[in-house]
Amino acid sequence: MYIHKGLEMTKFHRDNFKHLESEKMIRFKDEDVGGSTLTIACYMIASPELWEIPMARECRGIVLDADGNCVSLSMHKFFNVGETQETLEENLPWDQHYNCAEKRDGSMITPVLISTGIDKTVFFKTKKSFYSDVAVTAQKNVTQEVITLSKFCLEKHLTPTFEFTSPENEVVIDYGNEPKFVLLTIRDMVSGDYLSPTKMEYIADRFGVDHIKNYGCIPFDQLKREMGTSDDMEGYVIEFSNGVRAKKKTDWYLRMHRCKTEFRERDAAEMFINETIDDIKSAISAAGLSLDPIVAIEIRVSHEIADLMERTNALEQNIRQELSRKDAAMKYRNDQVFGLAMRLYDGKEPDYKKFWIQNYLQNYSLKTIYSNFKSGDVDG
Repeated sequence: MYIHKGLEMTKFHRDNFKHLESEKMIRFKDEDVGGSTLTIACYMIASPELWEIPMARECRGIVLDADGNCVSLSMHKFFNVGETQETLEENLPWDQHYNCAEKRDGSMITPVLISTGIDKTVFFKTKKSFYSDVAVTAQKNVTQEVITLSKFCLEKHLTPTFEFTSPENEVVIDYGNEPKFVLLTIRDMVSGDYLSPTKMEYIADRFGVDHIKNYGCIPFDQLKREMGTSDDMEGYVIEFSNGVRAKKKTDWYLRMHRCKTEFRERDAAEMFINETIDDIKSAISAAGLSLDPIVAIEIRVSHEIADLMERTNALEQNIRQELSRKDAAMKYRNDQVFGLAMRLYDGKEPDYKKFWIQNYLQNYSLKTIYSNFKSGDVDG
């Protein structure tokens, strides 16, 4: 049930995310931006169980103001072709119109418009923060054209999403020596709808901003061939007429992203914690193999992270009961999560992923998950 503001349905008000505030895999983080306190809602680990919960897919960097209103709406979480029941090849409406857009290999950046005295200023963020290294680099290198387009959209309750690439932030593909913003989508912050590629391109051209390449409806057989033969590209984002979005990545990109001839349990766990597992899941699905063993590992890691966070929070509360840091150290220094709890106590973000890698990854075996998953399955 969505709340209403006048006659306008405000689907993305914080009240509609209340049921997610107790979810351990989602964080509602407050940050001071231009003198305003904003809340970023973002999943911490992409657990398969999470996506079954209403509105969880919207927790991909959505920004809410102090009144709970949505002030920046990033793209929702979507999946590779073959990764979920919804995106199985046989369940996608290939016989209806769809658009294939270039998939770029960079960092998703979204803006927010903040009143700073008599003026309004555009600030940029990555999925989880306005102050990540990539966000700071993007803010430093943003062009006036991108700022002007962002302000225009945000004042109309629309959020533009950009892919930011730079030599400092190269993932797999080299896009050159200069930082670059490329417009991916424009999304309505009230309805959640995306502007059509034609409208998005019109706005980008009007303000002189680069936009993603849209190729229209590439026949499915041709699309599959391209994924097997194209080099130096990540793939496509496919938007179907029923609103479903799916990613399809090239075999070349998947090979570059750690697709191995022998894929081990430890590899799956490490790729999941580093949020690169979706790349190989697509290849595994295309090879006709079940994703169930990987999903089981994802769920196991998710539960371990959730338990780790719960233990850290509980210990931090106990530390606060002590008279001094010295007393706390004497009493709790032998607790495995003491270092994490002290960071939390000091108002800093504990690095749960690093801790998990150092203390949990070794518990995952070097046993091959798919004995019949050979290089030919990836190479197509």
